[in-house]
Amino acid sequence: MRIHIVGASGAGKSTLARRLSNHFRCRHVELDAYRWRPLWQKTPDPHFQTVVRQLLRGDAWVLDGSYASVREQIWVRADTLIWLDYPAPLIVCRLLRRGVRDIVQQTDLWGTGNREGWRWLLGKESLVLRSLHTWHDLRATLPTICAEGRHRHLRLIHLHSQRQTDHWLAAVERTSCLVEGAMPPTARAMALQGSGSA
Repeated sequence: MRIHIVGASGAGKSTLARRLSNHFRCRHVELDAYRWRPLWQKTPDPHFQTVVRQLLRGDAWVLDGSYASVREQIWVRADTLIWLDYPAPLIVCRLLRRGVRDIVQQTDLWGTGNREGWRWLLGKESLVLRSLHTWHDLRATLPTICAEGRHRHLRLIHLHSQRQTDHWLAAVERTSCLVEGAMPPTARAMALQGSGSA
């Protein structure tokens, strides 16, 4: 079982990943912990790709993160793709709530010493703006990318709301099966094309 969870920041990728990894007793990999160095320095793409390649070893993991620079190498190894495709207003509200909490509590993110500040949350290159960019990018590109032949091995689970995710997760925890929510290739392509035009 090799699961990749994608979605904009604030969608709840890491929370879902932890739930699934705990239930299936497998490794959870949060890509943000490897992308960001102290003082909010990004790990350069070549090194990041090397690190991710090492993290993908083994046959049981749940990985969360929506980084285009490592998407292809993850999907070659993954067997399941979960897309948290929630409404943008919900994602922004969650980001603001989480950001304010982390600023007030001075949360050390991923053990790097990085802490959120008001400029990081609301500035010109803020987390909110970058999350909205990711949200638009995923909707614009993921349907086409997923429909390509080399990705047809992926089981797609496309979730549109927190309620839908909660129901799906409850079914997974009840049956220990990920099949529910997956679609055959033809239906998948049709659904993805429809979501891409939304």
